[in-house]
Amino acid sequence: MRRGVLCIILMGRWLTRVLWSGAERILMPMTIPDDILGAAGMTEQELRQEIAVLLFLKDKLTLAQASRLADMTRLEFQHILANRHIPVHFGEDELAEDLRTLNDTGQG
Repeated sequence: MRRGVLCIILMGRWLTRVLWSGAERILMPMTIPDDILGAAGMTEQELRQEIAVLLFLKDKLTLAQASRLADMTRLEFQHILANRHIPVHFGEDELAEDLRTLNDTGQG
């Protein structure tokens, strides 16, 4: 594991515009010093998962978005939610997003 700082890329409205899978995405880097990460007693992956779970719980991210932020498949992320007794709310917005994703990737 490298020393220095952890850099997490969050989907947001600021900073860098990049092309990713043919679609423009806006990325916001977030730097967390090693001492903070160490004080939390978490790995980079654990921190990503915790942020994703928190944002999912607050209805700020859909299941698909939270899974991507956690760098996991939806099934893996749902397993984490189930272990924490967090219900998966799959509504019309998530269905519409899934359909858009399928169409964007040519699978729909």
